Amino acid sequence: MEDFKDYVALSLKSTIGKVNELFNSPRDNLIERNDALEAMVMALKEETMATAKALIAEIEKLEGDLALC
Repeated sequence: MEDFKDYVALSLKSTIGKVNELFNSPRDNLIERNDALEAMVMALKEETMATAKALIAEIEKLEGDLALC
């Protein structure tokens, strides 16, 4: 009877381990993708801010040139 209990316990542990693997693998992939997307968004924000600053500076220059006319 004790051997049967041990067998059932071992089988349950094995099954729980496999179920955890099934859930963890996709979750880990989603976490990696999320991290990559966050990095891309941050890079795009920085690029957008730099472009906006450059455009503002160019507009100010053109407005100054226009005022001289």
